[in-house]
Amino acid sequence: MFQFCGDVESVGFSVQDVYKMMYGDENATFEPVNGYEFLILTSRTNQKGVKQMKQCRRLILLVTFWGVMLAAGQLAFASQAASEIVLSKGQAVYVPIYSHVFGGDTELPFYLTATLSIRNTDPNSPITILSVNYYDSKGKLVRRYLKHPKKLNPMASSHHVVEESNKRGGLGANFIVKWKSETKVNEPVIEGVMIGTKSQQGISFISRGRPIREKTDSK
Repeated sequence: MFQFCGDVESVGFSVQDVYKMMYGDENATFEPVNGYEFLILTSRTNQKGVKQMKQCRRLILLVTFWGVMLAAGQLAFASQAASEIVLSKGQAVYVPIYSHVFGGDTELPFYLTATLSIRNTDPNSPITILSVNYYDSKGKLVRRYLKHPKKLNPMASSHHVVEESNKRGGLGANFIVKWKSETKVNEPVIEGVMIGTKSQQGISFISRGRPIREKTDSK
């Protein structure tokens, strides 16, 4: 009795049909045991086919093993990277913003309200927000949200809103946030939070800011 590679059923073929098509053995019979299809050996069963099916099974197990190992390694690397604390005295941070997204085959726009959130994650030192500038999809400055630098105390936060009715940004809009500190501090968390509702449908998601320049001192 030999266990056939039952995983093929997940792609829409029965194990019986696959075996018979591959090895031309119309006399092979199968029997369900504990949820698996087993090939019942007969005097007319293709023994070469059985050997190849055993190799197939070993290959599946080997690929599964290395797939699990690779996934575990990537998870460990991501966890280690996330646990690293980055200190800085200032940055320019790029934050993707979406004034709308498209849906359906006709690409109907779904308009969104965007909130820029700036959080000082350092428990001991303040940071100064130098500028918060909003750009459209073509890279044109749409609005300066700060008239003067703004101090954020330790663990404090601030936010700025792009209203749903403000459609000037477009699909590729973004904020450039510049900040600095007198001493090296934990990087602030700067995110865009998009949300919108229409009839009974709602959508929400976030985009994480990405530093594009270190130690910025100007607006």
